[in-house]
Amino acid sequence: MKKITHWISGHRITSVVLAIVMATTAYYGYAKLTAATPSTQYVSSAAEKGTLVTSVSGSGQVSVLNQIDIKPETSGRITSILVHNGQYVSEGEVIGRLDTTDAEKAVRDAEVNLDSSKLQLTILKESGANTDQLVSDTYNEISNTFLDLPTIMTGLNDALHDKTIVSYLNLIDPQDRDAITPLVNSAESSYQTARNAYDTTFANYHTLNRNDSQDTIVAFANETADVATKTADAIKNTTNVLDYVNDYYTQRGRTIPTIYSSLILKHKTDLTTYTSEINPHIANLSSVLSSITNAPYDVASQELTIRQRENALADAQAALQYYTIRAPFSGVIATVTPEVGDTASPSSVFATLISSNFYAEIALNEVDVSKVKIGQKATLTFDALDGLSLTGKVIEIDTIGTISQGVVTYNVKVGFDGKDSGIKPGMSVTAAIITNIKQDVLLVPNAAVKNQGNEHYVEIIDTAQNTTTTEAVPKEQTVTIGASNDTMTEIVSGLQEGDEVVTRSIAPTAKTTTQTQGSGLRIPGFGR
Repeated sequence: MKKITHWISGHRITSVVLAIVMATTAYYGYAKLTAATPSTQYVSSAAEKGTLVTSVSGSGQVSVLNQIDIKPETSGRITSILVHNGQYVSEGEVIGRLDTTDAEKAVRDAEVNLDSSKLQLTILKESGANTDQLVSDTYNEISNTFLDLPTIMTGLNDALHDKTIVSYLNLIDPQDRDAITPLVNSAESSYQTARNAYDTTFANYHTLNRNDSQDTIVAFANETADVATKTADAIKNTTNVLDYVNDYYTQRGRTIPTIYSSLILKHKTDLTTYTSEINPHIANLSSVLSSITNAPYDVASQELTIRQRENALADAQAALQYYTIRAPFSGVIATVTPEVGDTASPSSVFATLISSNFYAEIALNEVDVSKVKIGQKATLTFDALDGLSLTGKVIEIDTIGTISQGVVTYNVKVGFDGKDSGIKPGMSVTAAIITNIKQDVLLVPNAAVKNQGNEHYVEIIDTAQNTTTTEAVPKEQTVTIGASNDTMTEIVSGLQEGDEVVTRSIAPTAKTTTQTQGSGLRIPGFGR
């Protein structure tokens, strides 16, 4: 009986365990069948208008903006050195001087020459301003000339056509007349020319009035000067005839017959007198005519001379400045080479100056450098100076790139807008160059934009048909995009401000676990 009881007892326990397992399995199966299927959840962001800033970045090193050997612009003895090694100097500050003795003398000489030219111009203008007096002087000289011309013309006629002599050819032996004939013909011809000019001009002279216009008086003065010149030629040629006759007899040791010699002497004396009278008239007429005609040109010429001497003075004053040596830009004097008393020249180094202004020289690839232009703003950060940020602008872009292992890079220099004592040449620097700023454009996060082939689209959530965003079902919307940066993309068309676009989706888990309270069923032997 004991064995049977034991079996029955073991069988009962086993049956209970099996019943519990079956019940549990049935419960979880039912729970799985009746649980709701979890759905995908979406994170969205509204399309909003704003400012889109695009930039390109590159890394490089800090360099000094300039370093230069300062050389004098002229030669001379150094009289003073006003800086020392390590001294900071400002742009334009005097750092040394050369002996200016010769340069100062050149300036003084140029000033004197200029003053002299200005004085001469004043005199010319004053004389030129008295034009009425010049015209009056011209009229007076015409009158003076015609006071003497009638007597001269009569005397010339008497000398050439003396009734006693008849012809000077008769005083020369027939076999020797070939030499005097051209002289007689020339005298006669020049006399006739002068006589014709005199007769015409003298007739017009009677109609000339002191109150006539300047042009009329000047024109008649020119005619009078022409008559006087032709008369002077006739006097000379007639004198040549008389001189030949005297010389002819003298060379042969003969004496001119008295009746002829006294006449020749008288005519020779008269001709000398005529010459002394006519030549001053020619000179005076020429002078007054020149004064009237050339006065405007003389003034213009003198004004040109003044401008030339003003330029000479300016050049001398500029050259004087070369004897003062100045810093071409702000910076620190690295070295001072000469000593006071040394001779400096444009080929000798006076001092070396290092700029206190820095720039970042960074390398950009060919795609990024095509977007960069001189003058664009940039933000600069430094590996060695945590938290320091400076602004700057692009000051230079390489026109020729450098190829290394098939990659083309271009060096870009970014000048610093500010200074910081911690910045040193050679430090590593990163520059973010702003290439474009677009204001009041429609923007969405980059994560919202997707593409399929050549088209772009976003997923829009229509919250009007759903109680919550996470329950909404998105739909694809084709869009046209514009510029973008690291976080945002410009939407040109396809969206409106305020549209909700999906930026991230959260997929449901693969299985769901459910925890329930126990029924209080206790299996003997498995603890409480």
